[in-house]
Amino acid sequence: MKKIVLIISLILCAAILLSGCVPARGISLSDYESLRIGMSHSRAMEIVGDYATRTSEMGTGQFRVIMYSVRGSGFGAVAFLTFSGSPLALFSKSQANLR
Repeated sequence: MKKIVLIISLILCAAILLSGCVPARGISLSDYESLRIGMSHSRAMEIVGDYATRTSEMGTGQFRVIMYSVRGSGFGAVAFLTFSGSPLALFSKSQANLR
């Protein structure tokens, strides 16, 4: 369990650091707010588009989990999305510095 937390923490830190190295284009705060827990994976991907990068995938079937970092517009702006289950649905979301 500690190993998984460490890996997730490293992925999140890398995503935050790298988010400042990209152009100031990405999802907005209103895009992020339109993402709802329980929303289907396909619908959420329509909203975030090409700004999402798959950072991790583990498990199978109802225990499948996929995590994404999503570039936001602005310096250091990023969102994190976690999908789980079968079919995949948005399980959690968080963001920093979205406008």
